[in-house]
Amino acid sequence: MNVKKHGPSGHAEEEFSGLERLSHLEDNVHHVVEAYRTLRLQAEQLQKEVAGCKAEIEQLKRAHAEEIQQSSRLQQERNKIKHRVRNLIHLIASMEPKGVD
Repeated sequence: MNVKKHGPSGHAEEEFSGLERLSHLEDNVHHVVEAYRTLRLQAEQLQKEVAGCKAEIEQLKRAHAEEIQQSSRLQQERNKIKHRVRNLIHLIASMEPKGVD
């Protein structure tokens, strides 16, 4: 029940009864509880997302390490092939008759 009374400024002010104030407090508590639940659910979802991101990062790190190893192996193979081709070129060049015009 709202009761109007005049405050020190002479204007009418509403005074709330104890039950109305309790009801208002209950509403506020319900809002806070709902906000807390919402934030907790969001936090749980974000934690799951972070865990998924961490797992993906680890997978990418492993894939990157494998790519580096493969690149190194391919580089070594390329160098071996390059060396063998040079040897073949020298061998072919040595078979050509020298001094023939």
